[in-house]
Order: sequence, then C-alpha cells, then structure tokens
Amino acid sequence: MEVIIAIADEPNGNNRIYPREELEKVIQGKTEIFGTVGMFPESGISLSDMSHVIKDLHFEGNALVGTVQILDTTNGNILKAMLENQQLDFRFSGYGNVVVEDGNNIVREFTPVAINAVTNGA
Repeated sequence: MEVIIAIADEPNGNNRIYPREELEKVIQGKTEIFGTVGMFPESGISLSDMSHVIKDLHFEGNALVGTVQILDTTNGNILKAMLENQQLDFRFSGYGNVVVEDGNNIVREFTPVAINAVTNGA
C-alpha cells in the first residue's frame, strides 16, 4: 500500500512546513524507515514497538510517498486491524530545528527517527 508521508512546502497538522529540499535530504540514500502505531514523546523507537517499514520513498509532485510493509509483530497486527476499520495517516517522528520565516514554522536540519501511523493527522 502506498501512502503520503508529507506534502513539501505546505503547513501540516502541526502547522510546520517541511521544505522540499529538507525532505529530499531525508530520503537521500534511505532505503527504508521503520515505524509504529502512534507517536511517542521520545525521539526513538524500540524494536518491540515496530509495526511497519516504509520503503521506496519518492516524490509524486510535492507529495513524499512510500510503500508500507506491515511487519509480523504484535503492533503490526494492531496496525493491520486499524487499517481495515479506519483511515490512518503516516507522519515523521524525528528531530531538527523549527525556525520562523515570514510567520511560518519551517523545519530545518531534520533527521527522521520513524514514520508512524497516526489518526487524524496527529
């Protein structure tokens, strides 16, 4: 299943803008990024929490998309059940700098830790 991870140069649900050049740096040389169900306060993901891996990250227009492979784990089974019953979004978890430029919150020097499955863009 192919999913949208981010839209370059547009505000997301957290009112942050990921410039395309930042997202291009993120995917350069990456073959896959793991994730889990929900976001966590710490900037990390434990092996026991993993539910999926996102592969084949690429742009379609300004949309950064990737292919979800659900893992055969407890959280992978939870993700599978959730996808059958509701629409989920997939969002980056990571760290970087947010700078205000022309009144916009622009993400710079971003390093992803995971791409997590979330509800309502949260």
